[in-house]
Amino acid sequence: GLQDENVYFIQTVFSPLAVAYRLAGHSKERLIRAMEEESKELHAALEAITETFTNFVRACLNGGASGIFFAPTKLPSSDMMTVLQYQEFGTPYDLRLLAAVKDRPGFNLLHLCGDNVFFDQLMEYPVDALSWDVTLPGNPSLREGRARSGKMVVGGVSHTTTLESGSAGQVAQEVTRGIEETGGRGYVIAPGCTFPTTTNRELLQAALEARDRYGAA
Repeated sequence: GLQDENVYFIQTVFSPLAVAYRLAGHSKERLIRAMEEESKELHAALEAITETFTNFVRACLNGGASGIFFAPTKLPSSDMMTVLQYQEFGTPYDLRLLAAVKDRPGFNLLHLCGDNVFFDQLMEYPVDALSWDVTLPGNPSLREGRARSGKMVVGGVSHTTTLESGSAGQVAQEVTRGIEETGGRGYVIAPGCTFPTTTNRELLQAALEARDRYGAA
């Protein structure tokens, strides 16, 4: 029965600044204004959010999670703010939250969402793997990201085009390219970000078949 099976999962956890962004109504303008005009108040809010979510992370791990899927969402990007702004309002709180999982057994993944991500600034975070959309402007390829970070890389299949309206052949092509770019080592085949639950299962099956065909070649 299911009660006899082990199912491994990692818990999605949003970064403190991403939570603050949501509290600001998903408004870039409001968040930047807080950074520039209300920095003391914003730092105080981030302190409280970080403490709350650090306790949440510990509870998830104690409850059986195998790690966390750490999501700063689209904030660490030149489309949203400057590197200096993220270094002040994002990174210190990210690292404090990640410290809660650093010495715990498991697998922790950092997901960078959107275009023009601050890849080099965040690739040193204490996580086991990095995930991002290789098809978007300003983002490194899997080969580049793996070489620059030295970490396991996750992605390679477009969630906005291939898994939305593509063909099995397109899925196979992207999977094969990802395997070839990484040599099939330190690589997890995955979409570049969340894909709809309505995605055609045949496309997901095509990804598995392309992986198996490549391994047999």
